[in-house]
Amino acid sequence: MAKITDIDEAKPVTGDETLLGVQDGKACRVPVLGLLAAPQAADTIKVGERTLAQVIAGLEYPGMAITGLTVAPAQAEVGATVTANLTVTLSKNPTTQTVNGANLPSPINARTFAVAGVSATTAFVWNVTDTEAPGGPASDSRTATLTFLHKGHAGFIDKATAATLTAAEINGMSASWFASSVARTLNLVAGADGYLWFVQPASLAEPSGFKVNGFAVAAVKTTRNHTAATGAVASFNHYRLGSRLTADAAVTLEVLP
Repeated sequence: MAKITDIDEAKPVTGDETLLGVQDGKACRVPVLGLLAAPQAADTIKVGERTLAQVIAGLEYPGMAITGLTVAPAQAEVGATVTANLTVTLSKNPTTQTVNGANLPSPINARTFAVAGVSATTAFVWNVTDTEAPGGPASDSRTATLTFLHKGHAGFIDKATAATLTAAEINGMSASWFASSVARTLNLVAGADGYLWFVQPASLAEPSGFKVNGFAVAAVKTTRNHTAATGAVASFNHYRLGSRLTADAAVTLEVLP
Protein backbone atom coordinates (compact mmCIF):
# COMPACT_ATOMS: atom_id res chain seq x y z
CA MET A 1 0.00 0.00 0.00
CA ALA A 2 1.46 3.35 -1.03
CA LYS A 3 1.83 6.03 1.57
CA ILE A 4 0.58 9.59 1.33
CA THR A 5 4.20 10.72 1.38
CA ASP A 6 4.72 8.65 -1.75
CA ILE A 7 2.13 10.84 -3.48
CA ASP A 8 3.73 14.04 -2.18
CA GLU A 9 7.09 12.92 -3.54
CA ALA A 10 5.53 12.36 -6.96
CA LYS A 11 5.68 16.14 -7.57
CA PRO A 12 2.36 16.52 -9.38
CA VAL A 13 2.13 18.70 -12.43
CA THR A 14 0.57 22.11 -11.97
CA GLY A 15 -3.15 22.19 -11.32
CA ASP A 16 -5.11 22.08 -8.11
CA GLU A 17 -7.81 19.57 -9.11
CA THR A 18 -8.19 17.02 -6.31
CA LEU A 19 -10.28 14.03 -5.34
CA LEU A 20 -11.10 12.94 -1.80
CA GLY A 21 -9.98 9.37 -1.19
CA VAL A 22 -9.21 6.94 1.61
CA GLN A 23 -5.76 5.50 2.15
CA ASP A 24 -4.69 3.30 5.08
CA GLY A 25 -8.07 4.02 6.66
CA LYS A 26 -7.52 7.80 6.60
CA ALA A 27 -9.01 10.51 4.39
CA CYS A 28 -6.65 12.09 1.94
CA ARG A 29 -6.96 14.57 -0.92
CA VAL A 30 -4.92 13.69 -3.98
CA PRO A 31 -4.05 15.93 -6.96
CA VAL A 32 -5.60 14.20 -9.99
CA LEU A 33 -3.03 15.54 -12.43
CA GLY A 34 -0.27 14.44 -10.12
CA LEU A 35 -1.30 10.84 -10.57
CA LEU A 36 0.17 11.02 -14.04
CA ALA A 37 3.53 11.01 -12.30
CA ALA A 38 2.54 8.37 -9.72
CA PRO A 39 0.15 5.93 -11.43
CA GLN A 40 0.75 3.26 -8.78
CA ALA A 41 -0.89 5.51 -6.18
CA ALA A 42 -4.12 5.67 -8.19
CA ASP A 43 -4.41 1.89 -7.97
CA THR A 44 -4.34 1.91 -4.17
CA ILE A 45 -6.48 4.88 -3.17
CA LYS A 46 -10.17 4.10 -2.75
CA VAL A 47 -12.95 6.48 -3.77
CA GLY A 48 -16.09 4.84 -2.50
CA GLU A 49 -16.08 1.27 -3.75
CA ARG A 50 -13.65 1.98 -6.61
CA THR A 51 -9.98 2.81 -6.86
CA LEU A 52 -8.97 6.25 -7.94
CA ALA A 53 -7.58 4.75 -11.15
CA GLN A 54 -11.06 3.38 -11.94
CA VAL A 55 -12.64 6.77 -11.25
CA ILE A 56 -10.21 8.50 -13.61
CA ALA A 57 -10.75 5.84 -16.27
CA GLY A 58 -14.49 6.43 -16.01
CA LEU A 59 -14.05 10.19 -16.41
CA GLU A 60 -11.89 9.69 -19.51
CA TYR A 61 -14.11 7.01 -21.09
CA PRO A 62 -15.72 8.39 -24.28
CA GLY A 63 -18.78 6.16 -23.98
CA MET A 64 -19.94 3.31 -26.22
CA ALA A 65 -22.43 4.90 -28.61
CA ILE A 66 -23.84 4.41 -32.09
CA THR A 67 -23.79 7.86 -33.68
CA GLY A 68 -25.39 6.84 -36.99
CA LEU A 69 -26.98 3.91 -38.82
CA THR A 70 -28.24 3.82 -42.41
CA VAL A 71 -29.64 1.14 -44.68
CA ALA A 72 -29.47 1.25 -48.48
CA PRO A 73 -31.80 0.97 -50.17
CA ALA A 74 -34.17 2.45 -47.61
CA GLN A 75 -37.15 1.55 -49.84
CA ALA A 76 -37.85 -1.19 -52.35
CA GLU A 77 -40.80 -2.15 -54.53
CA VAL A 78 -43.18 -4.86 -53.35
CA GLY A 79 -42.30 -8.12 -55.07
CA ALA A 80 -38.57 -7.37 -55.29
CA THR A 81 -35.76 -9.17 -53.45
CA VAL A 82 -32.84 -6.94 -52.50
CA THR A 83 -29.65 -6.81 -50.47
CA ALA A 84 -29.80 -4.44 -47.51
CA ASN A 85 -26.48 -2.64 -47.01
CA LEU A 86 -26.06 -1.34 -43.46
CA THR A 87 -23.50 1.31 -42.48
CA VAL A 88 -22.83 2.29 -38.86
CA THR A 89 -20.72 4.98 -37.19
CA LEU A 90 -19.47 4.48 -33.63
CA SER A 91 -17.89 6.58 -30.89
CA LYS A 92 -15.20 3.90 -30.34
CA ASN A 93 -14.37 0.30 -31.09
CA PRO A 94 -16.67 -2.19 -29.35
CA THR A 95 -15.81 -5.72 -28.30
CA THR A 96 -18.96 -7.29 -29.78
CA GLN A 97 -21.48 -6.27 -32.45
CA THR A 98 -24.71 -7.90 -33.58
CA VAL A 99 -27.38 -7.24 -36.20
CA ASN A 100 -30.79 -8.61 -35.26
CA GLY A 101 -29.07 -10.81 -32.71
CA ALA A 102 -26.52 -12.36 -35.06
CA ASN A 103 -22.84 -11.80 -34.26
CA LEU A 104 -20.85 -9.93 -36.91
CA PRO A 105 -17.80 -11.72 -38.38
CA SER A 106 -15.52 -8.82 -37.39
CA PRO A 107 -16.85 -7.78 -33.96
CA ILE A 108 -14.39 -4.92 -33.38
CA ASN A 109 -13.78 -3.27 -36.74
CA ALA A 110 -17.04 -3.92 -38.64
CA ARG A 111 -18.74 -0.75 -39.84
CA THR A 112 -20.76 -2.24 -42.70
CA PHE A 113 -22.89 -5.34 -43.04
CA ALA A 114 -24.91 -6.72 -45.96
CA VAL A 115 -28.07 -8.77 -45.58
CA ALA A 116 -29.05 -10.58 -48.80
CA GLY A 117 -32.44 -11.92 -49.80
CA VAL A 118 -34.65 -9.29 -48.15
CA SER A 119 -38.17 -9.35 -49.65
CA ALA A 120 -40.36 -7.72 -46.98
CA THR A 121 -40.23 -4.67 -44.74
CA THR A 122 -37.50 -5.37 -42.18
CA ALA A 123 -36.18 -3.48 -39.16
CA PHE A 124 -32.45 -4.00 -38.61
CA VAL A 125 -31.28 -3.56 -35.01
CA TRP A 126 -27.54 -2.95 -34.71
CA ASN A 127 -26.21 -3.52 -31.19
CA VAL A 128 -22.72 -2.80 -29.85
CA THR A 129 -21.14 -3.67 -26.50
CA ASP A 130 -17.86 -2.75 -24.88
CA THR A 131 -17.19 -5.38 -22.22
CA GLU A 132 -14.02 -3.53 -21.18
CA ALA A 133 -15.76 -0.29 -20.26
CA PRO A 134 -14.92 1.13 -16.80
CA GLY A 135 -17.54 0.09 -14.26
CA GLY A 136 -18.92 -2.74 -16.40
CA PRO A 137 -20.13 -3.40 -19.96
CA ALA A 138 -21.48 -0.43 -21.95
CA SER A 139 -23.95 -0.98 -24.80
CA ASP A 140 -25.96 0.92 -27.37
CA SER A 141 -28.34 0.03 -30.17
CA ARG A 142 -30.00 1.72 -33.12
CA THR A 143 -32.57 0.65 -35.71
CA ALA A 144 -32.79 1.25 -39.47
CA THR A 145 -35.75 0.02 -41.51
CA LEU A 146 -35.97 -1.11 -45.13
CA THR A 147 -39.57 -0.52 -46.25
CA PHE A 148 -41.28 -2.27 -49.16
CA LEU A 149 -43.90 -0.19 -50.98
CA HIS A 150 -45.93 -0.24 -54.16
CA LYS A 151 -45.03 2.37 -56.75
CA GLY A 152 -47.27 5.09 -58.09
CA HIS A 153 -47.10 6.20 -61.72
CA ALA A 154 -48.07 9.22 -63.82
CA GLY A 155 -47.70 10.10 -67.48
CA PHE A 156 -49.34 10.30 -70.87
CA ILE A 157 -50.93 7.36 -72.67
CA ASP A 158 -53.13 7.78 -75.72
CA LYS A 159 -55.97 5.65 -74.36
CA ALA A 160 -59.23 6.93 -72.91
CA THR A 161 -60.22 3.93 -70.78
CA ALA A 162 -58.30 2.24 -67.97
CA ALA A 163 -59.42 -1.21 -69.07
CA THR A 164 -57.21 -0.95 -72.14
CA LEU A 165 -54.06 0.11 -70.29
CA THR A 166 -51.35 -2.54 -70.14
CA ALA A 167 -49.01 -3.17 -67.22
CA ALA A 168 -46.05 -2.30 -69.42
CA GLU A 169 -47.58 1.06 -70.35
CA ILE A 170 -48.26 1.96 -66.72
CA ASN A 171 -44.86 0.79 -65.44
CA GLY A 172 -43.21 2.72 -68.27
CA MET A 173 -44.83 6.07 -67.45
CA SER A 174 -42.43 9.01 -67.21
CA ALA A 175 -42.92 9.48 -63.45
CA SER A 176 -42.76 6.74 -60.81
CA TRP A 177 -42.29 6.88 -57.03
CA PHE A 178 -42.66 4.81 -53.89
CA ALA A 179 -46.26 5.48 -52.95
CA SER A 180 -46.27 6.12 -49.21
CA SER A 181 -48.50 9.20 -49.33
CA VAL A 182 -51.02 10.87 -51.62
CA ALA A 183 -49.99 14.51 -51.90
CA ARG A 184 -47.39 15.33 -54.54
CA THR A 185 -46.51 17.72 -57.35
CA LEU A 186 -45.20 16.39 -60.66
CA ASN A 187 -43.83 18.16 -63.72
CA LEU A 188 -44.59 16.20 -66.89
CA VAL A 189 -44.19 16.64 -70.64
CA ALA A 190 -46.26 14.73 -73.19
CA GLY A 191 -43.98 12.80 -75.53
CA ALA A 192 -46.91 12.31 -77.90
CA ASP A 193 -50.62 13.08 -78.08
CA GLY A 194 -52.46 11.42 -75.21
CA TYR A 195 -54.35 11.55 -71.92
CA LEU A 196 -52.78 12.34 -68.57
CA TRP A 197 -53.02 9.34 -66.23
CA PHE A 198 -52.32 9.08 -62.51
CA VAL A 199 -52.13 5.60 -60.96
CA GLN A 200 -51.69 4.77 -57.27
CA PRO A 201 -52.31 1.78 -54.95
CA ALA A 202 -55.95 1.48 -53.89
CA SER A 203 -54.72 1.04 -50.32
CA LEU A 204 -53.87 4.74 -50.17
CA ALA A 205 -56.42 7.43 -49.32
CA GLU A 206 -58.45 8.92 -52.13
CA PRO A 207 -57.05 12.25 -53.43
CA SER A 208 -59.42 15.14 -52.73
CA GLY A 209 -58.75 16.55 -56.18
CA PHE A 210 -56.30 17.21 -58.99
CA LYS A 211 -54.96 20.40 -60.55
CA VAL A 212 -53.19 20.80 -63.88
CA ASN A 213 -51.23 24.02 -64.31
CA GLY A 214 -53.10 25.46 -61.35
CA PHE A 215 -56.63 24.61 -62.55
CA ALA A 216 -58.86 21.89 -61.13
CA VAL A 217 -59.50 19.04 -63.57
CA ALA A 218 -62.11 16.30 -63.63
CA ALA A 219 -60.89 12.80 -62.87
CA VAL A 220 -62.35 9.54 -64.22
CA LYS A 221 -61.50 6.79 -61.76
CA THR A 222 -61.23 3.06 -62.41
CA THR A 223 -60.12 0.48 -59.83
CA ARG A 224 -58.46 -2.65 -61.19
CA ASN A 225 -55.54 -4.96 -60.54
CA HIS A 226 -52.12 -3.89 -61.76
CA THR A 227 -49.00 -6.02 -62.18
CA ALA A 228 -45.82 -4.25 -61.12
CA ALA A 229 -42.46 -4.62 -62.84
CA THR A 230 -41.51 -6.98 -60.00
CA GLY A 231 -44.45 -9.26 -60.79
CA ALA A 232 -46.45 -8.29 -57.70
CA VAL A 233 -50.19 -7.90 -58.31
CA ALA A 234 -52.31 -5.46 -56.30
CA SER A 235 -55.41 -3.30 -56.62
CA PHE A 236 -54.72 0.18 -58.03
CA ASN A 237 -56.80 3.25 -58.72
CA HIS A 238 -56.38 4.66 -62.23
CA TYR A 239 -57.35 8.30 -62.80
CA ARG A 240 -57.71 9.83 -66.26
CA LEU A 241 -57.30 13.56 -65.82
CA GLY A 242 -58.92 16.11 -68.10
CA SER A 243 -59.05 15.92 -71.86
CA ARG A 244 -56.59 14.70 -74.48
CA LEU A 245 -53.44 16.81 -74.83
CA THR A 246 -51.10 17.29 -77.74
CA ALA A 247 -47.46 16.26 -77.95
CA ASP A 248 -44.94 18.41 -76.07
CA ALA A 249 -47.61 19.74 -73.71
CA ALA A 250 -45.95 20.63 -70.39
CA VAL A 251 -48.05 20.28 -67.27
CA THR A 252 -47.60 20.65 -63.54
CA LEU A 253 -49.82 18.08 -61.86
CA GLU A 254 -50.86 18.67 -58.26
CA VAL A 255 -52.37 15.75 -56.38
CA LEU A 256 -54.35 17.05 -53.40
CA PRO A 257 -54.63 14.97 -50.20
